[in-house]
Amino acid sequence: MAIADFTGGEAEELRRALGSRRSADKMRALEIKLREGMDKNQVGITAQEEIIQSISSFALYGFPESHAASFALIAYASAWLKFHYLGAFTAAILNNQPMGFYSAAVLVKDAQRHGLRVRPIDVMRSSWPCTL
Repeated sequence: MAIADFTGGEAEELRRALGSRRSADKMRALEIKLREGMDKNQVGITAQEEIIQSISSFALYGFPESHAASFALIAYASAWLKFHYLGAFTAAILNNQPMGFYSAAVLVKDAQRHGLRVRPIDVMRSSWPCTL
């Protein structure tokens, strides 16, 4: 609001545009307003470019706060389980392949680097799912 002399409504419009369906037209119109305000406040062109680049980058890749909070909870819970129950965590991940993130070999090597002893497959003794 301060750098471009935006009203509260214009700032809210920019905030909504950042969180909406990535409307290129909407963002272009707001960029014009933003640049006009920054010109009026004698913000240098280099600073303007950095500000616009930051806003545009967030608009392309940012996602709503509620999604961020949900992702953070999942990431925290996964890290906690991996740290405290590495064997069970690894078995569960392997039993739910393919998930599209990492191959089973990458998951096993990571678990081994973290201290898990992984036994080789034994056609006479192994179960189909991974077990502890």
